[in-house]
Amino acid sequence: MAVLPQDETPLYGRAGYDCRSYSITACFIRLANLMNSEIIGKPSDVPWAFVFERVDMQPRHPGQLYEAIAYLILFFIMLYLYKNYSKKLHRGFFFGLCLTYIFTFRFFIEFLKENQEDFENSMMFNMGQWLSVPFIIIGVYFMFFYDKKEKENSLNQKRGISGSNIANPFFYQ
Repeated sequence: MAVLPQDETPLYGRAGYDCRSYSITACFIRLANLMNSEIIGKPSDVPWAFVFERVDMQPRHPGQLYEAIAYLILFFIMLYLYKNYSKKLHRGFFFGLCLTYIFTFRFFIEFLKENQEDFENSMMFNMGQWLSVPFIIIGVYFMFFYDKKEKENSLNQKRGISGSNIANPFFYQ
């Protein structure tokens, strides 16, 4: 994990620096899920299907492997962007990219996985997909809209205007 000096950096700003390690960690977690026959995929006849002997002898989609590959790709994307564009990209971009990428991929990969709970069988989307949607929205916000708010706050601080003074019609400079 990246070590940062003690400053006023908010948690999501610090998380942006750490997202590179989050993606590679998630990759290894999914590989461990594969080894332990956890979170299995739906039965399939694709040539790369896995047989999970602990579960049954049916060939199944290796959903864990798909996720591990996606997280590994994210790791390299984050390294590339951080190395080449970290000064140009605003604080929160890496955090937003991490959330958006991981949870968008998770939303779609869930179609290839078996439902983990019986109540999900009657749902259009399973619980993993429903829980991914808010994180995708939060990630998009941090990638594309957060910087505008920060620039506005920074500009107001330079002018000597605080948030409470903006709403006060009796404030004069």
